[in-house]
Amino acid sequence: MSNCMTLSSGICRGCRNSAGGVKTLYVADINYVDWASMAVGTNGEVTELPLLTYGAWYELQPSQYSANWNEEINVSIENGTKFYAQTVNGVFGKNDQLLRNAIDDMANGELVLIVKDNNNILWLLGSEGNGVNITGGNSESGTALGDRNGWSVNFTCNAPTPATTVEPAQGSNLETALAAATC
Repeated sequence: MSNCMTLSSGICRGCRNSAGGVKTLYVADINYVDWASMAVGTNGEVTELPLLTYGAWYELQPSQYSANWNEEINVSIENGTKFYAQTVNGVFGKNDQLLRNAIDDMANGELVLIVKDNNNILWLLGSEGNGVNITGGNSESGTALGDRNGWSVNFTCNAPTPATTVEPAQGSNLETALAAATC
């Protein structure tokens, strides 16, 4: 029997200084990511994720208190396999032609997402060969004046490993690109 587990420490109960929810999403076309130049820090965090020529990161700002991301581990003991189902749900308000065009364009291809949660932690979803796709959602007008008028969008990805944190190195292309990302 092989020793597959490499755990080197336990998991302690954390402090109550964490908040739920998603602030911002950064999205890029997976075909423009320069995976060969991706850099990783000592703890496995992504420190550099450059884009090829013509690639760009775009900022998606969901409505406040409307977005979340979830990661579900799927293990088959019978098959000896595991994978992680990653899902991001976002609500984007004020239906108009620009919002419609952006969602339709993203739904045409595979994406890479960087999710910024309400703890200001960045998470990378999607990797080479395992892109993020828009797999559902809906547009609605609402009924009453206070109802949502906008889109609810579902982004999903199946990955062989869990999402990793992103900590752009100071002065890196990634730090510059995310700071320049526009919505």
